[in-house]
Amino acid sequence: MLPFFCLILSFFTSDQAVIEIAKDIICLEAFTLLFKVGNFMFSNSLKGVGDVYYCVALSVVSMWVFGVGASYILGIVLEWGIVGIYAGFCMDEAVRCMMMWGRWGTVCRKRPSTSLH
Repeated sequence: MLPFFCLILSFFTSDQAVIEIAKDIICLEAFTLLFKVGNFMFSNSLKGVGDVYYCVALSVVSMWVFGVGASYILGIVLEWGIVGIYAGFCMDEAVRCMMMWGRWGTVCRKRPSTSLH
């Protein structure tokens, strides 16, 4: 897909500056998807074992601190623009994924394992 970025993006615009920014955003979003998958998996697993409040509280705090706060700092204060805003979104997903993973490990250690044998 990487070799075809310019070709695909040229269907939407001929402005080279926009194409360069879009390439950066697409690469960053592809990296972010790794964490989004983890968030979906861990948050739904935690909800399945009844740990709903942790997921909600973590999501709200993380989205405000990283999704909004880091995006503002990177995008506006440090003048990274739209790429900085997406980097803040990526930070939000990464932090939530790691925190949910840690919580999942804690919940699994507390619950006795059951076997179908």
